[in-house]
Amino acid sequence: MTFHEWTNEQGEVLILRRIPQSRITNGDGEGEDFVWPSGVGSVVECPDWRPDSKCGGGLHGWPLGFGLGEGCDYDIIEDIWLVIGATPEDVCGELEGNAKCKFRVGVIRFEGTFGAAMEFVRSGFAACVKAMSKEKNGDLGKSTVAGDDGKSTVAGNHGQSTVVGDWGRSTVAGDWGKSTVAGNHGQSTVAGDLGQSTVVGNWGRSTVAGNLGRSTVAGDWGKSTVAGNHGQSTVAGNCGRSTVAGDYATCEALGVNCVAAIAGTGRVRVGERGAFAIAYYTDVDGWRFLTGKVGEKCIWDEATRQIVEAEANVWYVVRDGKLAREKL
Repeated sequence: MTFHEWTNEQGEVLILRRIPQSRITNGDGEGEDFVWPSGVGSVVECPDWRPDSKCGGGLHGWPLGFGLGEGCDYDIIEDIWLVIGATPEDVCGELEGNAKCKFRVGVIRFEGTFGAAMEFVRSGFAACVKAMSKEKNGDLGKSTVAGDDGKSTVAGNHGQSTVVGDWGRSTVAGDWGKSTVAGNHGQSTVAGDLGQSTVVGNWGRSTVAGNLGRSTVAGDWGKSTVAGNHGQSTVAGNCGRSTVAGDYATCEALGVNCVAAIAGTGRVRVGERGAFAIAYYTDVDGWRFLTGKVGEKCIWDEATRQIVEAEANVWYVVRDGKLAREKL
């Protein structure tokens, strides 16, 4: 049994899906714009269903949250998060060899925030992991553990490591790996390029060492770290810390009293009472850090030619040696 075949007591596959605030997505249904209906209980149906394991010809998502981020960028703060219930015969999984799936028709069972959506599917996620639980090392290997104090490790490329339960640890050593922990005090680590590390729960730590990596923590007091260029580090929760060591980075910490820092070039944003830092380089001085604090005057406003207060939930970059709002 694979992720997209696991059903709940109602016989439905629960599929996690993000949509923008406009509720319009492009690419679902062979590139046509698709308008998602609103409200729990609403039926959503693909206009040009194609029952195969290729992308397109269906409405796409991540079964129970497995494969989160495959084939689609997401914003855990600004996006609307849905959980769709679909019957197994209306679902095709392992699209392009990955965990993501597509479905023909389903019913919106949940609509809300990322954290609440993950909590909605958590019991199914745990039951699926428990049923599939085994340890396997090597390329294309999968290692899953359901239970507290669990540890899951994969050594090899294209690996996937998952832990459901508190105090769990999930580690992947190899490229294109994915590491996920659902539970408090969890640690998720990926060593390799194109890796993805996700922790859902308080006091979690998510780390990616490699280029083009993505590290996400949903929970209070979390830490998200990426070492590598083009990395993305996100913390959704209070008192979190988000860090990227590398250029062309995206770094955000969107709770209250959070810190975000980039040891390299990129963009950063924080929530209320947050602080942030971005490094920049000049041939004269070498590397320097510019620091900012929400509510304090530290941002260069090009329109007024003045230093203005930093705002919460706004992207900032270094431009001409000064902290500035990112240009849209």
